[in-house]
Amino acid sequence: MKNRILAAAGLAVVLAAPGFAQEGPYITGGVGYGWVPDTSVDRLVGLDGDVQAEGDWRFMLGAGYAFANNFRVQFDVMDRYNDTGAVGNVSPGNSDFQNVAAMLSGIYDFNRAGRFSPYAGLGIGLSETDFSAWYPDGQRVDQGDRGLSYQALLGLGIDLSANVTADIEYRYFYGTDVSFTTTPGGIPGSTDNYTSHDVLFGLRYHFSRPPAPQLPDDPPEVPAVTCADVPFVVYFEWDRADLTSQAQEVIARAADQASSCAVTRVEIEGHADRSGAATYNVRLSERRARVVRDELIRLGVPAELISIEARGESEPAVATPDGAREPLNRRAEVVIRVEG
Repeated sequence: MKNRILAAAGLAVVLAAPGFAQEGPYITGGVGYGWVPDTSVDRLVGLDGDVQAEGDWRFMLGAGYAFANNFRVQFDVMDRYNDTGAVGNVSPGNSDFQNVAAMLSGIYDFNRAGRFSPYAGLGIGLSETDFSAWYPDGQRVDQGDRGLSYQALLGLGIDLSANVTADIEYRYFYGTDVSFTTTPGGIPGSTDNYTSHDVLFGLRYHFSRPPAPQLPDDPPEVPAVTCADVPFVVYFEWDRADLTSQAQEVIARAADQASSCAVTRVEIEGHADRSGAATYNVRLSERRARVVRDELIRLGVPAELISIEARGESEPAVATPDGAREPLNRRAEVVIRVEG
């Protein structure tokens, strides 16, 4: 559970990491790979049937504009090609699709101020789909149709610099069908609407730069330190009296507080859990109080202001049965007293 919490916190920090929050015009380009679902071909001189496509490369170029409200508009042209094999698996025939689409998309960036920015969008445009097929008996198709097309996209933008963003993107594309006439014979036919699933890897280059931060004419006044009695708690590992890095940070904050205020005295109480003998725990709690005192002195707190007490296991922060190991009871409490 602890590891999952830490992983979730780490992911939140990464996603919230500051980016460049680009606005204004940009150009974009990408390459990728795409798949076409099985497509039906009708009335090809008795050779009606499905064609099964192989995945193939995709290429995209475009330009867009990013607005301050996290929306973008983007115009791009994308080329798609797929070899679709024999119609109805009648060998040794062959066929293929070529699609070129010019699309205008509206896109929303969900975390543009961060370095990692998921986005989603919808697009509409025009495309032309060409269908080619041939058979040894002389039947051939080489015809195209154009019409309205649609697309949906999901992606992740990653800021690489103040002007360059890398994109990892998925697109679902819905294009036109193709009506054709076979030669020889003049027999009409058609295909299903051309659809494609595409994964693209691209780059965006933003022509504008992030606005420079506006500094105030006069620097703000630094608020005065509020001095009052302040407690600090330093925790120790089981049966140990040496300082962890976390404990050193706590003591450093205590020393900073002492140096900022008119300190009258510093009280340190050492404590232990109930996992050992009571007499041993008194000595252990004293060692813990002394190591905290020595660190405070090293950081500049006058030794004559510091007093220590060894409380052993007599004042636990958490009540436990005898013999229990309790991390919250293995501690040294530091109280800094200041002039009232």
